[in-house]
Amino acid sequence: MLGLIVVLLAVPAWALQKDQCGNPAIKPALDAEDRIYGGSVAVPGSWPWQAQVYAGRHICGGTLISDQHVLTAAHCVWNLSPSTFTVYLGSHHTTQSRESEVHAPVKEICVHPASHRTKAPGETQDIAIIKLKRKVNMTRTIQPVCLPNQGEQLPTGSKLYITGWGEVGGGWSARELKQAMVSAISHQECRRIRPGIIPQLFCGGHGYGSACSGDSGSPVVHFANGEWSLHGIVSAGPSVCGSRFAPHMFTRVSAYVDTFIAPYIDPLTSRQKIRKICAVKQ
Repeated sequence: MLGLIVVLLAVPAWALQKDQCGNPAIKPALDAEDRIYGGSVAVPGSWPWQAQVYAGRHICGGTLISDQHVLTAAHCVWNLSPSTFTVYLGSHHTTQSRESEVHAPVKEICVHPASHRTKAPGETQDIAIIKLKRKVNMTRTIQPVCLPNQGEQLPTGSKLYITGWGEVGGGWSARELKQAMVSAISHQECRRIRPGIIPQLFCGGHGYGSACSGDSGSPVVHFANGEWSLHGIVSAGPSVCGSRFAPHMFTRVSAYVDTFIAPYIDPLTSRQKIRKICAVKQ
């Protein structure tokens, strides 16, 4: 019995929650022609890990991965201190609050040390972890997504869903949460279109139009074996919003699970080690 207890204590905290993630109580309505740019409104509460990163206005999307941590794109948080941000959870409409909505203040932000604002999109490791000041309670509309296995890569053509409040035309952002289906593109094909893209990113696209400004940091999820897993973070898109067939670039989450995400969110990790694995903004 003692040996069993020791083994359980050695498992990272996030791994213990695998049976409590990626299974929304309110099921999403999936449509092959979904697209965020002028596209489909999500069923309220059907993407319960969706976060809104707010700093006086909607800045970026994010993804709840535990009861105290949200993943987003590093470029979303480069220029502001943690005290500037609030993370909205359980949101659907950006201008109408719901009783079930939580507005969580930020304690600190862990930016990947290889994230460089001077590099072009696709050429830097665009990932950051937001730590909330307090743990949030899980509800029907606030639940974490599952994480993929370290190094896991989806086959070319795999279907993924993006959700966000990006631009819907004329410089206006969506007021209601929207969703878009994209297909994974091979790294070779992506490099043909975007030669500088690094292996820690991957591409996705479809013929109906793209996600747009304001969707950065948002989740890119895949459904398999009865659960939704976070495979990407929206990093950058085509220069013309809504471009058909132009690929979007996503941070490949599976490249960071064991080396960056798990050590940071594990409460047993020392501050000394945290300072080695990320640039901490407090």
